[in-house]
Amino acid sequence: MNDPPLNNPTPTPTQTPAQITQAIDQLTLQGSFGREIANLTKFYTDEVKYSGEQDNFDFKFEIFQNYCLQAGVPKQAYIIAIPTMLYRLALKYYFTHLKDLTLLENVHTGLKSYFKGDKYKRDILLKWNAITLKQVAT
Repeated sequence: MNDPPLNNPTPTPTQTPAQITQAIDQLTLQGSFGREIANLTKFYTDEVKYSGEQDNFDFKFEIFQNYCLQAGVPKQAYIIAIPTMLYRLALKYYFTHLKDLTLLENVHTGLKSYFKGDKYKRDILLKWNAITLKQVAT
């Protein structure tokens, strides 16, 4: 019986060489700063994390940068540490749409524009307009 090798370095047909290199770089970076990122997680509580619901992204990102500084996370590792600051919807959105981005500013822009952009505002307005007096009274 021939079992497939567990750690097969052969790329899958859906991965480009650039994506494979990027993934290896991310793993190397994560391994290099694992202790610092673990220290960063100790600073966080759910109240301090950005959920995307009624939070100020810029304020939460400033907290993230401050905590990274305190935990000794270097700026080049912020890109792999950013999920630490996310919670609920924001974390789900990150892993669904942004996790493959390699520049922190792109992740920053992606989160901010999704949760504070026009589409988000329209969705919130639709939810608000759908509320009835009966729902509020119960």
